[in-house]
Amino acid sequence: HPPGAGAHAGPADSAPRASACTALGCMTVIAQHFAVINRMAEHGFFRAGGVLTGTQAFFAMANMLGVRWTSGRPTSDVDFAHPGRNVSLALAENAKADMHDAITSLEMGLLPQHTLAAEPASTYMTARKDIRVDLLTTAGRKDDVYLFQPLNVSLQPLKFMEFSLEHTTQTVLLAGEQAVVVNIPSPMRYALHKLVIMGEREEAFRTKIGKDAGQVAALVDYGLERSPSALKAAAQDLMARGPGWRSRANEGVRHVAVHHPEIAERLGELLKANAPAAGRKKAAAATSPR
Repeated sequence: HPPGAGAHAGPADSAPRASACTALGCMTVIAQHFAVINRMAEHGFFRAGGVLTGTQAFFAMANMLGVRWTSGRPTSDVDFAHPGRNVSLALAENAKADMHDAITSLEMGLLPQHTLAAEPASTYMTARKDIRVDLLTTAGRKDDVYLFQPLNVSLQPLKFMEFSLEHTTQTVLLAGEQAVVVNIPSPMRYALHKLVIMGEREEAFRTKIGKDAGQVAALVDYGLERSPSALKAAAQDLMARGPGWRSRANEGVRHVAVHHPEIAERLGELLKANAPAAGRKKAAAATSPR
């Protein structure tokens, strides 16, 4: 592929290989979701540092890692993230970078869910709510949605998002005979980011907690057996980010234990072993008998 994220071969070049990958059991996304992601690629989102997150990224990780997930229920959401104000863009002069135009030009009925401000939205949804597109970014001092002019789109800040946007990688997303190169989070960092998000979710989001637990368990199981150094590095980074991160990660482990107790036990041990010394002492004190 040519340099730059989001580059993809023409249909005549990629179709036979994409079909072969699909026939051999690679995981694919549904056509409607692929259409959205491919259009974002065509308009320069990934060249501009954007990242595909969520379940579609999780499916793409399976192909990259050479496995097939048994977890990961279908979802109506297509999630994208971008560092936003935390990066300066250096797009080629001929690169398109209008994400509002990219989404609305699909003519799939995706309508912006506007706030009071007359600006592009951070969420687009069909009237039947069968497809939802969210554009996320890292949280700062303010949690308000803001217009990111270089991409002509609004971004919704999300706490802890920066963990998935560091050390990203590239892979190919498949849908039948179609393929596109996308940026995705590092699999082990994605897993631990999900863990922290689970610790932040309220019990009312049990469906999402169950889905997240399955993704975390699948990736951690892979990491423990086949990529322990990458999993350890992600754990060390997370546990060094402060008590708020550590407490949410430990709460996330509790949620994983409901569905996958053996993996949760090993994950808890890994996090404890890679916590800073002060954090390990506090954890020990909290669990010791009074």
